Amino acid sequence: MWLLGGSKSRQLVGLDIGSSSIKAVELKSTKAGYELASFGMEALAQDTVVDGAIMDAPQVANAITKIFEIEKIKRRMSGHRFPATP
Repeated sequence: MWLLGGSKSRQLVGLDIGSSSIKAVELKSTKAGYELASFGMEALAQDTVVDGAIMDAPQVANAITKIFEIEKIKRRMSGHRFPATP
């Protein structure tokens, strides 16, 4: 899972790159905490991601771009990576 957004950002974006799909969530800060602003998912062709390794980087990049464009998710420059839990 990737979380994107700076410490002063009022927006967080999470990416889950799996073997069959990519999911993205956008969280926006409110007075009560964070709330879900948008969610997008794009299916991946078989063998695009195998055992956690990206085999077709252009397809993964295109899928992420498509999700961000459809859901109108704003891009941020900073990012933090948290490894998947077993």
